[in-house]
Order: sequence, then C-alpha cells, then structure tokens
Amino acid sequence: MNARTVDGDYFDGVHAKSHRVQLWIEGDALNLSGGDINRHEKLATLNLSEPLGATARTFSFSDGATVLVRDVGSLELMLAATPLASTLTDRAHKKKGWVFAAFAAFVGAVALGYSIGLPWATRQIAHTLSPKVLDAIGAGAIGVFDQAGFAPSKLPEARRAEITRSFSALKPPFGNAKAKQILFRSSPEHGPNAVALPDGTMVVTDELVAIAQNDQQIMGVLSHELGHVHYRHGAQNVISGAIIAGFLGAYLGDFSTVVTGAAATLAASHYSRDAEREADNYAIAMMQANAIPPRALAALLARMDHAYRAKKKAGEADQRNFEDYFSSHPGTAERIAHIEGSEKK
Repeated sequence: MNARTVDGDYFDGVHAKSHRVQLWIEGDALNLSGGDINRHEKLATLNLSEPLGATARTFSFSDGATVLVRDVGSLELMLAATPLASTLTDRAHKKKGWVFAAFAAFVGAVALGYSIGLPWATRQIAHTLSPKVLDAIGAGAIGVFDQAGFAPSKLPEARRAEITRSFSALKPPFGNAKAKQILFRSSPEHGPNAVALPDGTMVVTDELVAIAQNDQQIMGVLSHELGHVHYRHGAQNVISGAIIAGFLGAYLGDFSTVVTGAAATLAASHYSRDAEREADNYAIAMMQANAIPPRALAALLARMDHAYRAKKKAGEADQRNFEDYFSSHPGTAERIAHIEGSEKK
C-alpha cells in the first residue's frame, strides 16, 4: 500500500449507508479498501468534483458509486503528479488575493459593459428595427398603460382634435420622425404626463392639457416627445431591458422575462440625462422652425415640476407602476435653464 493514503466515505449508489475506506494511488489507478469494499479504478474513468476552498471533494464512479473525501489537503498531496492534480486555476481559487483580483476584474468588466458597451449596442440595434417591430412594441405598451391607472380621456372630442391637428401641422426640424397618433388618457393618479412610444404614438394625459397655459406649451412637450421617437430612445430602453433579461435568462435558465417584459420595460423606463438633452434640443429646433418660442416648453416643464413636487409632498405620487413625468425626467432645473438659454443664442 502506498504511504500516501486518504480516508473517505464510500457510497455504493444504492444504499444510503456509507462505508469508511482508505484511498491511495497506484500507477494510473485509484484503490479503495475498507471492510468488504475493495475497488481498483482507472483514474481516466473517474470524475472528481472541482476544488472549492476547504469544501469536501467527491470521486464519482461510472456505476453511480461515490467517495467523499473531507481531508482535501491530504487528497491534493496524494493526487500530485496525476492527471487529477489541481491546475493553476484551481490553486488560484484558494488564494484570497487572486480571488479578489479576479472578482474586481469581473465587476469592472461588467460595469464597463453596462455603462459603455450596452448603450452603444442598444443604439445600433434600435436604428435597425423595422416599423413593424416598432408597431408591435407600441401596441403592447398601450395595453400596459391602459391597465395601470390610465382611463379614457374626459376632454371634449373637439379639444383633442384641435391639439392633434395643431401638432400635425408642425414641421419636424430634421429627419422623418412623426407622430403616428396622439392618444389622450385621464389619470389623476399619475398627473400631468406625456409619453412617446417607439412607433410614434404619444400618450398625453388630460392633466397635462389642464395645467398648460396655452397650446404653445403643449406643442413644446409634444416636440420633446417626438425627439425621443426620432432618436429611438424608447426602443433603446426596450432593447437594453431585453439584453439584460437575456443574460439573466441564460444564467437562471428562464427566458420568459425576455418575451413578456418588453412592454412593461418601456412603460416604466427612465431616460438618461443625455437622452433628455437630445430630446430637448430636438424640441428647441422644432419649436424654432415653427416660430414657437422654446421658453413655452420651459414654462410648462416648470409648472409640471411644481405639480409633481406638490403631489409628492402630499404623498399622492404613485411609484407602483409608472413614475410621474419628472421622476423619470431628471435634472429639471438644468433642463429649464438650457431651454431658456437657447433663445439667447
């Protein structure tokens, strides 16, 4: 018997009872002996569990039997110079510094991919989507909106038609983005709000119309939302959510969230400051191209911000499904200053 032996618990794969055995290596084979257990197995036919610190390791045999070895230090010495010896990667797992460095590198790579790689990829993909795909996303999002506190509009039909007609008459500053339709909804729960869907559909609440002092202000907000359509910000949010869900699905083995989550992702998504600045600049250009002073948009943003803050202070701002306009449109004061400043250039 080789002097390098290790104790283990043998399970025959049929009965729950274990048998105490000794293990040793002879040539290219593993030997087990204990009680009435005597086995001689080629190393090439065995599976050995991966090393994980001081965690016990298991030999698995082709017939379902296993041997559990708790003294992993002695086991490694026994396996030295055999095909089952620990690799450099295995040894690195045991060095805290290496493990920390590897974890830090992984976190850094994920952060870099999320902050730079993901936005770049979503922009590229969003601008390749066909109108048919955008229509499907928009239709799904409308259904989500109508199930989450948005009721049929109480505005007179003539008033709704007037706003739609006025915005349709405006010329976009560049590109071919246009409003597919304007849907009016009543939502005291969510307050003054306007959202553009990737297909060009715009959802406008009665509360936004009510808080506006004139139609120029409403045209300003709709121009801002058309900017999101032009740059496909909504589509980018959906794609970003789908990519993240896809990675989670691959990790967890469940892709249902990828299929069902696109519309909900769009409805609850937040735009970045860069996206808001792009949409604001688009609105400024569109308003100037149609002889509407950009300060009209700034004035309505200020009124909407005031309404949101008052609602939040009263504890009425709903955070369950859809955050109010200014909760998802950050940097209000900065944006207002930028819009007002555009008239001085």
